[in-house]
Amino acid sequence: AVVHSIIISSVIQVVTSSDQVHDFIHKNSKLVEAFSAHTEIGEGAQHEMLSWVTMSAKYWIRHQYDKQEMRDLIVGKIMPSHLLARLPSELFGGKLITNTFFSRRYGHMDLPPRLPLLVALSMQKATFFKGTIIYQVEEYAF
Repeated sequence: AVVHSIIISSVIQVVTSSDQVHDFIHKNSKLVEAFSAHTEIGEGAQHEMLSWVTMSAKYWIRHQYDKQEMRDLIVGKIMPSHLLARLPSELFGGKLITNTFFSRRYGHMDLPPRLPLLVALSMQKATFFKGTIIYQVEEYAF
């Protein structure tokens, strides 16, 4: 009976997760379709955007959370100081803290521990193919 309950629980979890992804894709596909109609984007570009939404949905859903609540946890007095001190070196596998954005301005001892946490909270990880132009001269990053 216990094994049966575990299996049923797992099946429910998979179905619920699948429904969330489907709902997310449906919602964002409608958004892309409305944007395409508004901006008179051609069918090819619209199809490419819809494919991008479909392919990226699982990643986006895994990384959705209330950033304002997380910010409140970081800047509040609740988080223990030993944990607050440890987390910056753990962000993005330790790569964020060694980035020149931090390492040129701060030594590891002088870096306020909340700063890299708040920066990480605002970041969006992206992967690019070799040779991809990400920014042109004088373009803004946003």
